[in-house]
Amino acid sequence: MVHADSISGPIGPFEDCSKDAKVTSYQRLAEATFLRSMVSPMTTDQKTVSNVLAQLSLKSAVEHGMSPHDFTRLTGITEAELVHPDGRIPAHKHIAMLNLLEPGYQASERLEIFSSYSFRAPISTLLAIVTNSPTLTKAFDQFLRYRVLIGNVDTVKVKRAAQTFEFEYVLDGAGRSSSSAFYNFLLLI
Repeated sequence: MVHADSISGPIGPFEDCSKDAKVTSYQRLAEATFLRSMVSPMTTDQKTVSNVLAQLSLKSAVEHGMSPHDFTRLTGITEAELVHPDGRIPAHKHIAMLNLLEPGYQASERLEIFSSYSFRAPISTLLAIVTNSPTLTKAFDQFLRYRVLIGNVDTVKVKRAAQTFEFEYVLDGAGRSSSSAFYNFLLLI
């Protein structure tokens, strides 16, 4: 739970606080995905993540002794998916990658990997949107709306009661660890 120190307005519906700002392709993707998910819940087959995560995971796997061929064979992520500008990876391949890599890393190694990509697009875009929010409530609104820039494999739910926020993180896919939740929430602190 997070206690709000600066609350203004309810969580959703989301308002566009940057109507005059230039809309990026990342923002258009986030808006379209967010609006589609509001109409009906998305299945894992419809969800994706940024290929930036796969590129950096491949780099880390190679640094830890795995060959690029083994990485692509075991995750199902193709070379074309890895190198496509602004590419997206299907959820099932992302989950296969997490299940392959997560057990082999200590928490400190995961933090190092996270910090190495935290300022690369689309992650930097989400960080900028969240950290430039005028209130804590708006930051949570923006996080929920724009987290699809990185990925929308898992579901994040926020409940608010007075000055308290409660987050529920629901993992998609079998055999997953809670580290995905940790890295999503790390963006908020």
